[in-house]
Amino acid sequence: MKTVKDVAAITGVSIRTLRYYDEIGLLKPAKVTEAGYRLYDSKAIERLQEILFFKELEIPLENIRKIMEHPAYDKEQALFTQKALLEQKRNRLNGIIELISDVMKGINTMSFEAFNEKELQEILDHTLECITPAVKYRSRLRRTNLHMQGGRLSCSECYSD
Repeated sequence: MKTVKDVAAITGVSIRTLRYYDEIGLLKPAKVTEAGYRLYDSKAIERLQEILFFKELEIPLENIRKIMEHPAYDKEQALFTQKALLEQKRNRLNGIIELISDVMKGINTMSFEAFNEKELQEILDHTLECITPAVKYRSRLRRTNLHMQGGRLSCSECYSD
């Protein structure tokens, strides 16, 4: 069991944030001592890592909590989807870096395509739509149903080839 201070040191998440996560029901400690100290086991620390993956995709905390508490939540599928979305985000950033390099070399293409977040936002919105409790999992994403279509990730249950 680790204290709030230990978890903060290991993860880089502030003690205040860990307390807040407990208050909103996002990350409960495994045990609270008689003195009121929060103690976290490895399962709670793994949950914190999952939360941080969702946060990296700029998903609001309330949505993260709803997603992770839903009975149909599939950790493996969530990780697969998060990885795909982060790869898309990385590719977008690589495009911006290349554009900066070109401009620094004097090549000014006046291209703004690299700044377009529309495709990434559409994928994220669709993913949230498929995995949030509000939709009742009619079109739940499965690893086999995700594929690259025209250079972007898509859900075969929602997009036809």
